Amino acid sequence: SSFIQDEITIRPERVYLSLGTKLEHNDYTGFGLEPSARLAWTPSDRNTFWAAISRAQRTPSRSDTGIGVNLEALPGPDSLPIVVGYTGNSNEKAEQETSVEAGYRAKLSDRVSLDSTVFFNHYSDLVSVEPGTPQFENNPIPHLVYLSRFGNLAFGETHGFETFVNWKVTHKWTLSPGYSFLTMHIHRDPASQDLTTGPQTEGSIPNHQAQVRSQLLVARHWQWNTSAYFVGALPALAVPSYTRLDSNLTWQVGERFSIGVVGQNLLRDRHLEYSGPDSSVQSDFIKRSAYVKASWFF
Repeated sequence: SSFIQDEITIRPERVYLSLGTKLEHNDYTGFGLEPSARLAWTPSDRNTFWAAISRAQRTPSRSDTGIGVNLEALPGPDSLPIVVGYTGNSNEKAEQETSVEAGYRAKLSDRVSLDSTVFFNHYSDLVSVEPGTPQFENNPIPHLVYLSRFGNLAFGETHGFETFVNWKVTHKWTLSPGYSFLTMHIHRDPASQDLTTGPQTEGSIPNHQAQVRSQLLVARHWQWNTSAYFVGALPALAVPSYTRLDSNLTWQVGERFSIGVVGQNLLRDRHLEYSGPDSSVQSDFIKRSAYVKASWFF
């Protein structure tokens, strides 16, 4: 792989254009081109507008092309066992993404700055799981094998926005709130028979996320940091929304040594953040925890 980029000054200290591309070759899909273009306009020292368009790809992995997994064995007609699983695809294509973004950065005052972005991403040749044709096998005993096969018969898009503010309340206290919204839509090619990729994928990401971070210089060499996070529900995985609170108090003993007390997930004893869609095992809960951290820099 290789990468080339050039920054062009259209108007000194005001308008810049960046053009570049990544060139890649692999044994699975051959040659790939991933270009990008970014434009930045700074009308004043306090304001910057920018826009970008880029293209990326995900190269198939060894498991995408050559994996074979038996998920379960079921009793069939006349006591004939049925083995259910899936297999890779030696002709798997690279998944493609085209991303369009625009943003605004501003220093609203000497104490407040803002960074906002809107985006739209289009995806093609997404991996789908296509049902296969049952096959009869005799080894080690007579049984039917029902293997699904990876394909590239899905496409979709995501879009949303995010905004972050940095507010220096006093010279000792800084607040940094932020919010992001993301929505996803996955579609199937008319030739696809995959009935799980769309609903499972769309419902396994949070639409809403928010955070507030606080940094407070309590006294000389003492800093108190607190962060609160809200994450929306994952309906496809039956994971409810949750709010998490982390906090730490750090004592900077000298230039090279510090010691701190850290608390994580302080609001609840435990909460669920993710659950595997194909797993019958109960997922681990994230527990409340506390520890002491010592750092030595040399």
